[in-house]
Amino acid sequence: MNRVEALKALDQSLLKLKDYRQSFVDTPDFDAHRNALLTESVSKLGKLSIILKQCYEIDEVVNQLPNLIIQELLSGKGSTKYDQVLVDKLLELDVYSEAFYYTAFRVYKINEELGIKFKCVGVRDVRNRLIEHPEVLSQSIGTGNGGDGPTLKNARQQGGMPKKKDEMDVFQDKGLFVNFKDFIESFDRKLLGLSTAVL
Repeated sequence: MNRVEALKALDQSLLKLKDYRQSFVDTPDFDAHRNALLTESVSKLGKLSIILKQCYEIDEVVNQLPNLIIQELLSGKGSTKYDQVLVDKLLELDVYSEAFYYTAFRVYKINEELGIKFKCVGVRDVRNRLIEHPEVLSQSIGTGNGGDGPTLKNARQQGGMPKKKDEMDVFQDKGLFVNFKDFIESFDRKLLGLSTAVL
């Protein structure tokens, strides 16, 4: 799923969820708590759209920077002006990546509470096993992996954390764009099956 397809899929899911929420607003079965949860889910999907756009843009810049650095180094300049830009962009990408996983996981949990259950294994595992309850000490972020998106904690060490298994054996992030694709396709399939009569 490329950038355009990903953002289109997210926008379509957002519209479906808004329509689903609206179908409850003017009915005798209106439930304020359910409405609040649906409203939060809609809001979080909107935030995911902003976060995802930033991740795609920053990932693209980060993947171009090594070529610029190499060109400057080959010209005999030594350290380049792009070195710090790369460091800053990687930090920015790390921040947006974590925001993506926290926000996507919250969408998952809200909808689970609403009875709208779907699978999001990649999002769940990155959030739980690499961010929230880290099984890996590394603070690295990887890019340039064939369009799969940023990968968190991809640089591993033999051994790892005390009293835990070797870092090399811990869950590996497949990439933010891959995890998003799985998340949005699963969520969208669930939204397609929704009707006010079902829930």
